[in-house]
Amino acid sequence: MALKEQEFISSNGHTLRYFISDEIRNKRAHIFWFSAFTRGPLLGRLLKTEQKFHGFKAANTFEEYSFTLIRDDSGLTGDGTYYFGKANNPYIEEAIHELISYIQAQIQVSSPNTSFIGVGSSMGAYAATKFGVLNNFHAALAMVPHFDITAAVKYCGRKNWIEWACVGASPEEINHYLLRLQDLVTSGIGQLPTLFVQSAKDDVGVHSEQVLPFVSLYEANGGKVYCDFRSSGGHSMVNASNQFIKATLELL
Repeated sequence: MALKEQEFISSNGHTLRYFISDEIRNKRAHIFWFSAFTRGPLLGRLLKTEQKFHGFKAANTFEEYSFTLIRDDSGLTGDGTYYFGKANNPYIEEAIHELISYIQAQIQVSSPNTSFIGVGSSMGAYAATKFGVLNNFHAALAMVPHFDITAAVKYCGRKNWIEWACVGASPEEINHYLLRLQDLVTSGIGQLPTLFVQSAKDDVGVHSEQVLPFVSLYEANGGKVYCDFRSSGGHSMVNASNQFIKATLELL
């Protein structure tokens, strides 16, 4: 399916680039695919960041779905703040929330029964879950997910990225930023989307430290979670083939 590049200017003045399917009507569901960091923390500090969107392969393969590909273009290396912005100015979260709402409204005019599903890996999985709550998605597919920003600082090498976002912020603002996803889950603002989590048990700093506690929190607050825990794979997409992704989307 062809994708076209678009720009969206939010009410706070931030311009977002995104890609969207040429045809968004009468599809099985609309997928919002959120990009992860382009590079790992070591190479991210050493090499120039590529402005790379994730999700093209699936969007060009799964004809029964329509897609929007989204990335966080802010931060230390221009490829991520965990979809927030600054701790004292959540301009990225606000802009993406508006963009998603705008696309949802467009689709619902002609296809009111369309389901919306968030998809992403690592930081993108964080975003798929967060905007799944904020924008009332039917479901979210979170692969090798980062669910806890504090743990990502401690175990996953993202200290410099988070410090960038926290410059000039008050302790209260920093706490709000670090716990944004957890607070949304416990806030009761709406029904939580069905969550499908794929994680590898040997993903150090992620599986035991982030995934297991978040799954427990999600379920304790009424969320439905399906888990696909693999024995190996680390922090990679080795277990997330296109066949796996398609089968999961059909379940959701």
